[in-house]
Amino acid sequence: MPRMIHAGLLAVVFTAGGCQTYSRQPIDLTGYESQWSHLLSQTDPLSAAARRVSGPDAAEPTADDGLSLDEARIVALVGNPDLRRVRLEAGVPLAAAEHAGRWADPVLELGIMRNVDTGTDPWIVGGSLGFTIPLSGGLRVERQLAESHATQAQLEALTAEWQLLQELDRAWIAWSAQRQKAEALRAYLEDLSSLVSTADQLAQAGEIVPTQARLLRIDQARRRLELASLEAAAGQHQLGILALMGLRPDAGVQLLPSELAMTQPEPTVTAAESALIEKSYPPLLAKLAAYDAAELTLQREIRKQYPDLTIGPAIEEDEGQSKIGLGLSIPLPVINRNQRGIAEARAQRELAQAEVERVYQQAVSDIAAARYRLDAATARRTGIVNELSPLVEAQVREVRELIELGEAEVLLLKDALEAVVEARLAVIDAEADEAAAAAMLRALTEPGIDWEQSGTTDTETE
Repeated sequence: MPRMIHAGLLAVVFTAGGCQTYSRQPIDLTGYESQWSHLLSQTDPLSAAARRVSGPDAAEPTADDGLSLDEARIVALVGNPDLRRVRLEAGVPLAAAEHAGRWADPVLELGIMRNVDTGTDPWIVGGSLGFTIPLSGGLRVERQLAESHATQAQLEALTAEWQLLQELDRAWIAWSAQRQKAEALRAYLEDLSSLVSTADQLAQAGEIVPTQARLLRIDQARRRLELASLEAAAGQHQLGILALMGLRPDAGVQLLPSELAMTQPEPTVTAAESALIEKSYPPLLAKLAAYDAAELTLQREIRKQYPDLTIGPAIEEDEGQSKIGLGLSIPLPVINRNQRGIAEARAQRELAQAEVERVYQQAVSDIAAARYRLDAATARRTGIVNELSPLVEAQVREVRELIELGEAEVLLLKDALEAVVEARLAVIDAEADEAAAAAMLRALTEPGIDWEQSGTTDTETE
């Protein structure tokens, strides 16, 4: 008995020696604070993100001369904290895939009994070592399934990147529009200030009643409050943009507003919408990967019907005699046959297919909606610029001439100037809608990010 027990204990100690150990890792917020403060100095991550967004020859952004939207997109891919969390989540199935499909550890079994009717050698000791041989092929499918889950997680991380870039585009366009509106209001207030001075002089000369001059001052005060509110909203928007990029609120980085007037060609949506979406639309790519995983899950559950063989040597000592044999065990699939697992996997595959079709349908609808929004904004801007703006500008010009001749009232000029600024604000809104719709169309039909450099690969399935 002692020899076999000692041998078993030695085997346990020997195998346990190769196990990993645990060490506590405390959180260092001080170190993270320093890293966060120097985000724009992280050359390697910024260069990698720039190559993904702008091509292999792109350089990392620098804040010396301010950040444009294109540069901000690169910084956001590196600094956004939500993206960091999603990428780390994607690393979990990737780590699992690296070790999936391994054979199960052998099982050492020891049995000890004592024969109470004899005193010479009363101990009966038996032991066996069992190895499970995966005859069903389940381990290979398990490995493929783990790789499919890793691919799906990567694509979901890429989808999060895509969504972040769209959110940043929308925020930047809205902030740029607010900045342009503020400039338009400041220009209007300059004209109005000159007009208020003229009205005060006319009121003192008795050429107009004081109430008319007071109306101009009321409008001046109202527009100043409107400008202050707009500048406050622009400041809040800027803080939101810094947060999307993962920069500190006090980073001191100058943001450069975009020109809202479309300088790039309008994105073209051809008849091959499905091909464009399938190749570049990240949410659909992620759902397609989820469907592949559902297929492999069903394959795995079906393979579980077929048994694996457990085999191993066995030894026994009884009354001083050693006996050696071979142990075999195999389950018989005659009752359970994993019917529940197979049924659930089939239902999950149907659900995954419905998700692919839903996201595809949504993408096609989103393309149509973005195109409609773009066309409507373009028509509205064109109408204002070609029809309304010339009329109000002519009105201002003619009223100024009449005032110089002493034949018009200052309130008429004020109404004309107000019509000009309202037309300008309407143009800015239309240009912002155009830019947002064009950005969405490009996002739906063009990748915008180099997926190949992300390390995503297709999972091979049977």
